[in-house]
Amino acid sequence: MDKRIGAQLFTVRDFCGSAEAFDETIKKLHDIGYKCVQISGIAEIPAKDLRASLDKYGMHPCCTHRNWADYDERLEEAIQFHKDMGINIAGIGSLPLPDGKQWEPITDWSLVKKTAERLNEIATEFNKHGIEFGYHNHALDFQKDEKGKFLIEYLMDMPNLKFIVDLYWVAYAGIDPAKFIKKLGDRAIVVHYKDLKMVANESEMCEIGKGNLDWEEITKACEEAGVKWAVVEQDTCKTDPFECLKTSYDYLSERGFI
Repeated sequence: MDKRIGAQLFTVRDFCGSAEAFDETIKKLHDIGYKCVQISGIAEIPAKDLRASLDKYGMHPCCTHRNWADYDERLEEAIQFHKDMGINIAGIGSLPLPDGKQWEPITDWSLVKKTAERLNEIATEFNKHGIEFGYHNHALDFQKDEKGKFLIEYLMDMPNLKFIVDLYWVAYAGIDPAKFIKKLGDRAIVVHYKDLKMVANESEMCEIGKGNLDWEEITKACEEAGVKWAVVEQDTCKTDPFECLKTSYDYLSERGFI
């Protein structure tokens, strides 16, 4: 696993509303110590402007998240964007919500299978260009069908689909994060380092090292599985998001990351 810990830009999405704001955000992350980022949740900014800011601060773009329509309806454009950016891992943040339906609870498992097959087709097209395509999980992906099969296992049945593992949602669903990474093996290509703490009877996202996840075991599992990147993400922050990212960076940098 590359020890350059990444920052998920979704954490600081409110500070990436323009090319100028993006540049300022990348500088702040660089000053904290981050050396790579995942492009996600930002405004529509031309690839050349994104690339210029990343190059200015020596920041490597390791991965993306884009929405379903970008891949399902504008696949050639999405592939070209990743090629222009020099990013070899494309990601999707969740299953698309079908019109008039809800994924929680799932009632149409044939639709899940159909969607999984389409994701595999998209992954196959990316693979032709040397780009891997990964699915990012949430807790809802651990719903079971009538035979006890997890939703995410429908996706795991697809041979060309890789995974961007969100540890918070794995743990939230009651699954051991390290064991799940080991189960995925080399299909886990990016892992979102996101901690979970308990406040009364509710769980909250928090800075790495401030919660209950066993980071020594998780990092060991990532190394054994051949995970390429560990990326810090915190969807919601009680304080300044940059301070949260700094706290997580400081914790991880004391444990072998740079």
